[in-house]
Amino acid sequence: MVTFKQVVKGLNIRPEIGFFGYSSVVLIKDGSENILFDTGGYGVRKFISDLKDKVEIHKVFISHLHFDHCANLCLFSDIPVYVHKNELSSLSANKNLYNDIYEFVSSSLEKLNIVEFSQEDFLTENAKIVLTPGHTHGHSSLEILNQDKRTLIAGDAIETFQEFLDPTYQTEYENRDKYLQSFKHIKNNYPIIIPGHSSVIDTTKTFENSFELKIF
Repeated sequence: MVTFKQVVKGLNIRPEIGFFGYSSVVLIKDGSENILFDTGGYGVRKFISDLKDKVEIHKVFISHLHFDHCANLCLFSDIPVYVHKNELSSLSANKNLYNDIYEFVSSSLEKLNIVEFSQEDFLTENAKIVLTPGHTHGHSSLEILNQDKRTLIAGDAIETFQEFLDPTYQTEYENRDKYLQSFKHIKNNYPIIIPGHSSVIDTTKTFENSFELKIF
């Protein structure tokens, strides 16, 4: 039996001069294994630390190495951390622009038990890695199996409900063509999507009557 919970609901706040990073974090329980999808930004560090004290986390899966998704990796030095190899190889691409963030992420990775992957595979019996490049070169998502409806924890392959309705809303990607391919694949195949910066999107509910569909 596999269950999951969006323990941190991501926000998408974009002032005129920058970006407030607050990403979704999802806890997956598959049998005896607990997986954390992304670790969130620094602002939720205490929450993630408290969660780690309450729940034994066996694996961490990182969708991509942007600071708002991996700032709390340092809390998980004793367990496997799964990251696509292209994320690791391209980490220094923005070094000149965001040197301090690059140094922070790099120093954190050096202390971790990193497990590189490059292909779609099963992380656990009911959690499958789905490659969704575009937002970053190695961006990856997780499909939750054994559900009534196909479910994808998308990360920033789809950040928000607004982007789900109109992909041109998204202007931040490393490869636009791959981003659009990933977007189309997700939208055509997964009726339930957990975006990187908003609440769960359930496309089986009509928007007119979906009062449960909370978009932040």
